[in-house]
Parts: sequence; structure tokens; C-alpha cells
Amino acid sequence: MNKINYDDLKLGVLDDFYQEMLNHGHQCDVQYETVLGHLIYEYEEGFSNVEIIIIEFVIYVIAGKFISEKLSEKLRSDLADKLNKVEFKLLLKLLDFDDKTNFLHDLFLLKFIDEETRAKLTKI
Repeated sequence: MNKINYDDLKLGVLDDFYQEMLNHGHQCDVQYETVLGHLIYEYEEGFSNVEIIIIEFVIYVIAGKFISEKLSEKLRSDLADKLNKVEFKLLLKLLDFDDKTNFLHDLFLLKFIDEETRAKLTKI
């Protein structure tokens, strides 16, 4: 299996978000959640499990506090479930050290993992 590049994937999602904002985000009756829905739809198929986790994390970051609390909680809960599986630790091996370190740092910043977990996972 090929190594996954966190930065490339993150930039790809951000670029697609930009395109969705160009295509849909400036229509007078479109809500932010609708634009995110279009973005999520673009990433429903064709990605490995670790790519899906990264994509969902980037979308969660993009969503920020601009979406309903209910949707934010759902995105966070779904992502937290994936992060708490043993398989996530195995998937981290598909990232090189710098990508893994950066991804774990970002997860830590948004309190998906604590400092102790971050340190342990960095060593995997």
C-alpha cells in the first residue's frame, strides 16, 4: 500500500472546498452546510480508510462553528469513533513521520487526542 501524504490530501480537500464555494457558495439562497454537503459528496468513494479519516478531519476543521451544533457534533462523533479503533493505529503507519506528526498535532489541537496519546501514536 502506498504512503499517504497528509499535506497533499489536506490541500486537495481545501482546493475542492474553494471550488464548491465558487460553484455554489455565492448563490443567494445557499447555506454553508449545503456547500459542505457538496464537498462531502465528492469524497464518498475511492479513498482508503486513512484517507477518509484525514478527509473527514479536514472537513470538520472547515466546518468550524459555521454549522449547526447538531451537525458539528455528528461530524465530531463519527470521526472520534474512527480514531478510537485499533485499526487507526495501524493506518498511521501509512503516513511518513512528518505527516503523522503533523496530523497528530492537528488532532491534538482540536482535542481529539490528548498529549499522552499523541506521544504514543507518534512512536508507532
